[in-house]
This record gives sequence, C-alpha cells and structure tokens, in this order.
Amino acid sequence: MMTLTPQNNLLRINLTTGTTTTDFIPQSILRKFMGGKGLAAHYLYHENPPGCDPLSPDNLLAIMNGSLTGAPATNCVNFSVCAKSPLTGTWNDSHCNGWWGTELRCAGYMGIIISGQAESPVYINIVDDSVEILDADDLWGVDTFSTQTVLKKRHSTNREARVLTIGTAGEHMAKLAGIFAENRTA
Repeated sequence: MMTLTPQNNLLRINLTTGTTTTDFIPQSILRKFMGGKGLAAHYLYHENPPGCDPLSPDNLLAIMNGSLTGAPATNCVNFSVCAKSPLTGTWNDSHCNGWWGTELRCAGYMGIIISGQAESPVYINIVDDSVEILDADDLWGVDTFSTQTVLKKRHSTNREARVLTIGTAGEHMAKLAGIFAENRTA
C-alpha cells in the first residue's frame, strides 16, 4: 500500500558522476511556486547555465509533482516534465498524469532534477528511499511500449512499477522526442 509522505524533498541525479543527492525544498519556495511547472521554472531559471545547448548535458531536466499529487482526491495524479526545448531553444513543459507522480511523492520526493550525461545507456530505479542508476544496454533501440513492459516485469514486486520512458527518437536526440508515462501520455 502506498503511503503519502509529507516531505518536500528534491531528488538530484547527476548522470555524469552517477551520484544522487536530496535537497529540502523550503516552504518559502513552495508558497511562491506551489509545484509542477512553476517549481520547475524556479529551479531551471536559477540553475540552467545561460545559453546552454538544449541537447547538451548542461541542460537540466526537471520532473515535478503538482502541489496536490498523491492527495486522496480525484485527479491528484499530475506532474510536469520541463526543460529548455531543443526545438525552440526556450522553455518547454509537458503536463502528465498517471500513477508515476504519486509513486514519486510516496517515495518522499516532490520532484527530480536530472543533470549530466551517462557514458552508456542507463535508467533510474526509485523504490521508496533507494535510488539506483542501472545499465540499460538491453533496452536501447526498443520502443516505449516494450520498454515499459520489460521494466514493469523486472521491477514490480509487491506493487506495480511505474515507468517513464523515451523511445528511439529520444535516444537519437530528435528535437521532437518525448517522454512517455504509463504508455499513454507524453
């Protein structure tokens, strides 16, 4: 059974170094930006290097839960994926829904900021307070639906794993590539 945690933690994942850290999001920031793309905009504005190439390891990827994500109410399953767009060179966000954001919140995180670039294909596995960066060579070149199926089988234990994936367009850094949640939203 999922348990909503009250922590407002921000998980930072550096793919270049293979390290993860957790920061606490101050209430003053949460009051101003609430969650979702507002919170992502705050962090990306202050932390993305000016003029960074959207397809470079310098461009941060923020995945942020909405302020009510995980609350026991209808439609409280929303999260946003935000970064500098490779297509326009400006802000881009995608509003997503599904149980992925709720599971992230139940693990104690309001959001994730991913930086850097791994030397080889990897994926991130988060189970409660455990965060792993794992080898994804076997998933490279596989479509999003098949990747979701493989990862759900591999990581579902006492509850179903929730998965975000990129497909081959993302692997080739196409400017219109997307991130898919639960095989239905991008």
